[in-house]
Amino acid sequence: AAADAGETTLPADSGAVAAHAAAMSVYYAQHAHREQLGAFAPSVAALRARALLDEHEGSAGRCEVEVSTEAGAAPAEAGEAFTACATDAQSGVSVSVTHDRRVRVKGTII
Repeated sequence: AAADAGETTLPADSGAVAAHAAAMSVYYAQHAHREQLGAFAPSVAALRARALLDEHEGSAGRCEVEVSTEAGAAPAEAGEAFTACATDAQSGVSVSVTHDRRVRVKGTII
């Protein structure tokens, strides 16, 4: 069956699955942080410090994750938007997700 418009099925061993899981773990941790403190966290370390994100959650330890705030955001807006990016160390595939759940995949998916 074909995927709906805008949907893609990823091969289970592509590296994109691990990167997607890791990026989405950060996405959900960010929203929990915002619910608790009123703003998104400035870093992955801040999420881990509040026990909202485990070191290997969603990626089985094979992905590097990072968070960035929107470029050029005024200080008052800095905690209002983010992009989480996870890169699979084995395949190099990276998956990013924004505060409003827009997902982007980069790299070769085999």
